[in-house]
Amino acid sequence: MGDTGSIPLGFLCGSLGVIGWYKLLWPLWFPLIIFSPFIIDSSITLLKRFIKKESLTKAHRSHYYQRAILIGYSHKQVALFYYGAMFCVGVLGVLAVIIKTQEITFFIFILLFLSFGFMFRFIDIMWAKHLLKKHK
Repeated sequence: MGDTGSIPLGFLCGSLGVIGWYKLLWPLWFPLIIFSPFIIDSSITLLKRFIKKESLTKAHRSHYYQRAILIGYSHKQVALFYYGAMFCVGVLGVLAVIIKTQEITFFIFILLFLSFGFMFRFIDIMWAKHLLKKHK
């Protein structure tokens, strides 16, 4: 989709999240859970680029979904994985709204961050192996 499609789509999703919260349709954290795969991927990618002193505005292929494709997973596999992840965070978000306890919400946030942390670490390890093979 690139920046041309993802920036307006991200803005639309963020706006709808805030409007829904403002109209008391859901808590403010609900859109954070629902869109966590994209929020976490983008945040970590930008943080890594900032730490490496790379340009934050220059085109790149360092998002986790891009790296998964570059190390050999097909577009279909990556898309199906992200569809599954979106389904799971959707279910978790709805459950958190229905149950309405701070403990459950906190547990869901911890579960999400640990899950994405492990998944992204796996991709980092696979990426490092891919780079080693490429330079041999």
